[in-house]
Amino acid sequence: MRIDRLAIMFKNYIINYFVLALALGFFLFLSRAGWHQALKVKQSQVAVVNVLALEQGLQFFKNDYDRFPKVSEFADNSTLAIYFSAFPPKEFNSKDCPLSYVYKRPSLTSFELSFCLAAKTGKFKEGWNKIVNSN
Repeated sequence: MRIDRLAIMFKNYIINYFVLALALGFFLFLSRAGWHQALKVKQSQVAVVNVLALEQGLQFFKNDYDRFPKVSEFADNSTLAIYFSAFPPKEFNSKDCPLSYVYKRPSLTSFELSFCLAAKTGKFKEGWNKIVNSN
């Protein structure tokens, strides 16, 4: 009888530890998922701030030269660094966003600035977005 009682207690301890380990694992999984999502949102917010600063800097360049920069000028840090406090902007690469920013100049008086966000931020959707400016 004593052995049966010990076996039942041991079985209850095993079940309790299993449930505790399962709950802890689930909590850690949810915490990690929440942390990852919060990081994606924060990176997307920074990317949007960078894009809006890029748009303003490109307007300053146009005011000085009566045109938007060529793609080669946009890629050249020394050419555009005077228009930005930090250039080039920080890249946030991920599986879904291998590049953060892509600049194109279809004509002297227009540009397209595409940017990829890991999470929806403000009026911009998750994934690729585009700012088109033509004067």
